[in-house]
Amino acid sequence: MMLIIKTITKTKAVLKSKSGASLMFVLGIMLLLLAIAGSIMAAASANIGANVRQDRYNRAVLLTDSVHRSIKHSLEAMPNTEAYIDNEFANSLAFQIARAIYENADAPNDTVELNIDIAGVDMSSVNSITLDITYQDIKFNGPIEAVPETNPPMQRIPRTATISAQMNVCVVVEVDTASLRDTPQLITTVASYELSGAVLSDTNASGEIGEMIFSDFGKWVLKSYEIIESETIKN
Repeated sequence: MMLIIKTITKTKAVLKSKSGASLMFVLGIMLLLLAIAGSIMAAASANIGANVRQDRYNRAVLLTDSVHRSIKHSLEAMPNTEAYIDNEFANSLAFQIARAIYENADAPNDTVELNIDIAGVDMSSVNSITLDITYQDIKFNGPIEAVPETNPPMQRIPRTATISAQMNVCVVVEVDTASLRDTPQLITTVASYELSGAVLSDTNASGEIGEMIFSDFGKWVLKSYEIIESETIKN
């Protein structure tokens, strides 16, 4: 007990002296600096986490953009009629969609899921790519058979089918999380296209009557592009 009392007495003496006051001032400054340093470290750590999240978000946006650009290029890469006859166009997205619209004219429109690969691009974060035909119209004309008795003789007018349509392309990409505690974020983008001027005819380039083939591939035009951000929780 006496030792404690003496220690307290000495501490009070130090505090009363100028050197003791200076020491307490220095200790106070050190504690303040430590508090500032701690807040700076916390802010720096938060900034690093924010930068990581922003970087991963940016990469997800770039992936989304790459997918839409590839689809847009495939829709706009319209060949000439000779290329179609040589079967160089049969695997293109533009041909398959327009042909499917024609062949399923009387069937309800279904949402189609696509699986695509882009050279040099990691597609593992892509949740889904879907096509949805929101509107389609096919106008049929002809045929009108030839009338050789007229002067001049009237040539046969082929049967044609003119296609117009509207389509939404929806791409959903998941943003990589910075940590397991973060809620996974989804970026959903919707591009709306319009097809006009696509024509199928029952005659080929030589004029022979046969199956309905494209005499004009028409044109797909991008009408709008929308980004929708949402969050999901993993089970």
